[in-house]
Amino acid sequence: MKKQFKHLIIYCFLILFFSCSKKDPDKNYPCLQITTSWENSNYVLPYPIGKSYYVNQANCSGYGHSGFWNHGYDFTMQIGTIITAARSGTVGWANDGCPDGTVSCTNLITIIHEDGTVAVYSHLTNGGVLVKSGDLVEVGDTIGKSGNTGNTGGLSRTSTFVPLRSLK
Repeated sequence: MKKQFKHLIIYCFLILFFSCSKKDPDKNYPCLQITTSWENSNYVLPYPIGKSYYVNQANCSGYGHSGFWNHGYDFTMQIGTIITAARSGTVGWANDGCPDGTVSCTNLITIIHEDGTVAVYSHLTNGGVLVKSGDLVEVGDTIGKSGNTGNTGGLSRTSTFVPLRSLK
C-alpha cells in the first residue's frame, strides 16, 4: 500500500510538473535577424527629430520583452515626453485612463500600417493618448506622451515601441 501511495505521489508530481511547465512564449514571435540598415527601415524613431533617449530594454531581451512584446524597445524619458508615429497608418486602438504607477494596465496606441503590420506604443501617461481609433496619422505626427503605466519594471519613466507583423 505504501509503495502504491508513493507511486501515486510521484505520478501526480510529474503530471503537475509537465502540465505547468513554462511553454516557450517566443515560439510565435521569434527574434528575427535584422536584414536592413536603419537608413532603409520602414520606421523612424518614435520621438521628435533631434531628440535622443536611452534604450533601457531592447528587443528579444527577455523579462518583459518576450512573447507578444518580443520586438519591443523601451526608451527612458521623462513622463509627458512627446511620442510620435514611427510610421504612417490608421489608429486601430487607443486606450487611456490608467494612472501612472499602475502595473495592471497600460495606456497604449496601436497603429495599423498600409501593409498590415502594426506598431504598439505603450506605457503612456494618464491623459497621454492623443489620438482615437480611426484617426489617420503620418510619420512624425504627435500621438501621445510617455508615462509609467503597465509593466515598466519599476522605472518611473518609459515608453515602449513594438513593431509587429500583425496583432494575430
